[in-house]
Amino acid sequence: MLYDNNKTYIYSAAISNKENKNIGGIGVVFDSTPQFEDILKDSLPKDDDTIQEGYFSLFVEKKSKTIISCSDNSHIIGDVVDLDKEFFELNNKETISKIVEYNNKYYIVGGCCSNGYREYKGNGDDYSNDVLAFVFIEAGEKVENKTSNISLENSFYNYQISSKDEFEEIASFYIGDKWLGVRQNEIVEAISIDTLESSINLDSKHHFKGTVSYKDHIVSVLDISPFVKNTIFKQRSEIILVQYKGSVGHHTIGIVVDRLGEIMKVPKNKIKEFEQHLIGGGMLGESIVQPPEDIKNKNLLTLLNISKIAELNE
Repeated sequence: MLYDNNKTYIYSAAISNKENKNIGGIGVVFDSTPQFEDILKDSLPKDDDTIQEGYFSLFVEKKSKTIISCSDNSHIIGDVVDLDKEFFELNNKETISKIVEYNNKYYIVGGCCSNGYREYKGNGDDYSNDVLAFVFIEAGEKVENKTSNISLENSFYNYQISSKDEFEEIASFYIGDKWLGVRQNEIVEAISIDTLESSINLDSKHHFKGTVSYKDHIVSVLDISPFVKNTIFKQRSEIILVQYKGSVGHHTIGIVVDRLGEIMKVPKNKIKEFEQHLIGGGMLGESIVQPPEDIKNKNLLTLLNISKIAELNE
């Protein structure tokens, strides 16, 4: 314990003589309370030295799930973090990123597990103390689902767009209860799942589901529902064909979906891209569509990264 009963780290090493006998030791006290907080604050984006609204970060002890430090006063050191268990199953150097419901809001969360520092708390140290670093980016208010019936009306954002506003057309669809979308210029066509030529695959859970023929081309069809957590429907009925720019020209893949949604015009300033340097590259989404200010109880619309999804087929 340090001042005010604050917990901290002490790094120690032996002092040896010429005969390689230990004749003493040295210890370095790490003042963790202010220094950890400074490290976390330095990791977040700022405007004029002020952390941008909606961002905070945590250091968490992996085994106990307790908070070691927080970038602001929103959490108490020693409290347990309420996140899914997969966040605490990371091995050293592994990362994770996903959208979660946390404290009645949606957050994009990126996490990474420590790998020791120099000779301390690494593979060569008998003392193991894995630490997790999490960055939280607020994405919207939590949705209260009042029913799980697939006949729910489609979600829709109705923006007031003037002739001077720049906008993009977004085509939306559903995989389970997740509202997803792509830019309209990425859509090739939507076709019935009845056209799918199923794959001969020993693993029925594999995301590659087969192929379809489209304009004399064979198109691979993927089911990304295993990567979309907490889905409540399993009535795959449509395939959307989407295109992306590869290393050589444009390519097309198919994505199995439950149902099609609306096509809407979205102001460009309402499309918020994920900051990959904060959350890592493990997400199939590339951005969130920010709802109009008068909407508080709608699903969040996530735009997919088609190139990242195509990598699943490689």
